Amino acid sequence: MTANRNSTGGRRARRWAAAAAVPAAAAVLAAGLAGPSTAVAAGAPTAANARALSGADSAEKLKVLGEMGMLGDASKLLPLSDRSFVAEVGQRALAVGKKAVSETARLAWADGDSACTRWIQELFFHALRSDQENDWGTLALKQHAAEVVGLNATPQMLGLGVKNFVFEIYNWAVSSSQPKVKAAALAAYRSTDAAQLAFLDTGVVEAHNHDVQDKIDQDEQKDQQQKEQEKSRAAKRNALTVVRVMPTDELANLPDQQFISEVVRRAERDTNVYAAALAAVLSEDPAAWKEFINAGIYRARDADTRRDAQQRAEADRRRTLEIRTKAAQSLVHPALVAAADTALAGGPAEVGNFLLYGQYQTLAQSLESGRQGKRGRYLNGGSSGVWLGPNKPGSAGNVTWTIRPGIANPDCHSFEMSGNLNYFLVPDVGSLSPNGNPLLSSVSVSPSDDSDAFRRKATWCVEKRSPETLAFKSFAYPNYYLRQQQDSSVGLGRSGPKCEPTEPPKPGQIPPEICLPIWNPDNFAAETAWRVDVPNPPDTSSEITQRWLNDDGLRARAGEPVDAEQADGPVRWRDYQHARLYWRQDTGVHEVRDHILDAYLKRFGGHRFANFGPPVTDQNVTPDGIGRYNHFANGGSIYWTPSTDAYGVWGAIRAKWAEMGWERSFLGYPTSDEYAIPEGRRSTFQGGRIDWIASTGKIVVCAGSSDQPTSCNPPA
Repeated sequence: MTANRNSTGGRRARRWAAAAAVPAAAAVLAAGLAGPSTAVAAGAPTAANARALSGADSAEKLKVLGEMGMLGDASKLLPLSDRSFVAEVGQRALAVGKKAVSETARLAWADGDSACTRWIQELFFHALRSDQENDWGTLALKQHAAEVVGLNATPQMLGLGVKNFVFEIYNWAVSSSQPKVKAAALAAYRSTDAAQLAFLDTGVVEAHNHDVQDKIDQDEQKDQQQKEQEKSRAAKRNALTVVRVMPTDELANLPDQQFISEVVRRAERDTNVYAAALAAVLSEDPAAWKEFINAGIYRARDADTRRDAQQRAEADRRRTLEIRTKAAQSLVHPALVAAADTALAGGPAEVGNFLLYGQYQTLAQSLESGRQGKRGRYLNGGSSGVWLGPNKPGSAGNVTWTIRPGIANPDCHSFEMSGNLNYFLVPDVGSLSPNGNPLLSSVSVSPSDDSDAFRRKATWCVEKRSPETLAFKSFAYPNYYLRQQQDSSVGLGRSGPKCEPTEPPKPGQIPPEICLPIWNPDNFAAETAWRVDVPNPPDTSSEITQRWLNDDGLRARAGEPVDAEQADGPVRWRDYQHARLYWRQDTGVHEVRDHILDAYLKRFGGHRFANFGPPVTDQNVTPDGIGRYNHFANGGSIYWTPSTDAYGVWGAIRAKWAEMGWERSFLGYPTSDEYAIPEGRRSTFQGGRIDWIASTGKIVVCAGSSDQPTSCNPPA
């Protein structure tokens, strides 16, 4: 039994914990669903997509079972569907500690059959490589621990899981009389995964050092020189594990300078360990030799660990930046761009998780009409076809599409209906002209038949229409675009000359396949404009939302919504930053805002006030440009000016004021709400008042101040 150092702390444990959280192999998995980096000629499907469309075959599944050591279960597992097969393999991976395999299997299973097929064919091997790279690190820890306690670990023993290997250390400590190692191994065995890794890294060294020290202290017959020799040999044995050399008595008994020469010979050249060993061996100072053996080699090792981690982190960031750049250039993956930005704003763990999982979970988007008047209407797909309509959760349509690299051309895109495996957006072409152009066409969501013709139809190329909108050009019919019709239908369309085709055609007549009927307006640019929006966008089906989305002036005045839409019987409303919008079936959508809204809600109780109800106008400017007003469904109005504030008028008084010309009469603007007087009701104005006499029903208009009028008609 030999002495070991006890000053390593938790540095190596932290290194392996970080490696478990951010697998170094994450970058190799980045080549998955983001699409190939090399363009494929038009019309040529990628091999991976072609295989994925038909499901995994038995040979592909056998490769997975072989890698997982599950060939004994082949007869039971091969007949399973791809999704069930992935679930079984994922469970086995979880049981044996292959974290990347088990986690990617879980994600593929959740994403559906197509993702499971791709997992069997490709992603399993990327994840397995990541686990193997992590296993290599764990293997090094096992070898390190075995070397420290003098255990000759067999390959079968090294293949055990971390917990079971700790138990082997425990058994060896029992048989080799290392009580401190025995106790530490038992405590680690009963603790967490992280504690077991820490034990293999530093805990076993510390425990072994205590055992060695105990043994040295127990042997009081040994002189100090012999004790120092024991410590020196133990320090050298520990130092040899840094350069992954099996410690031997021959090496441990070498003089210090000669021992360091062996370290130089075995260390990798491009490392801090090599540089520090070379500097030490060239020194003629024995103290420098001992310092290197006892501490310097570990500082150099830790510097190498930090450098390697930094290089891996930089490589991961570069790959994430490449994915972000490609996503931004595609114009159809804002969610992927946002996910990459979030990862890049974080640390290595966030970047690693993005590369391993995040980039595949952010491919879904929705497609909103970019046409004025149809904002808030999305490309809906379902069993009844494809149409343009508001997003209404719970309705038959699905507005979320997984945007994949084009299955006929990876530089373009294919739109897979979210939740419907291998169902893609394709044109439904009726008859074709002699030159192959469609005469009549709609679009639908159809299952792939894995034919070249289908792949071409399911591929759409992007053209930028404006800073906010895109157009999607059919790959199968290059002059045709995904076009919104005058109603809610969607089909193929293009611009062209206007003409009136005749039968039989006249000499020189424009061919009918490129002829737009004279009566049909050519709104090509507007009708082919789309905006890429978030997946599962908010409900846009209400009349209030539709007007707010499509009325730019109203949206500028009202600001953004600050609350959900509310209802009170047939009346609905929603609050915005600077206004409230009301709707009722017979009144439509109208705004109330500023001082008028304040009076409407606080003094009258809003739409429930019997003389008002919901608004029938937006807030308008009076003809003189000074005042503002709203009219309401039950015959009332509220007027405001900077000098009078907001006041309501209604009923017979309002009718008389309107008959006189509203604020353009000598009365001007109201200076009070209508209120009760002994004779009936009264409203005051800048230039007088109007009274309603309850006993006669007559209206009396008085000029001058409300308290001392100069004249009344009829006389009061």
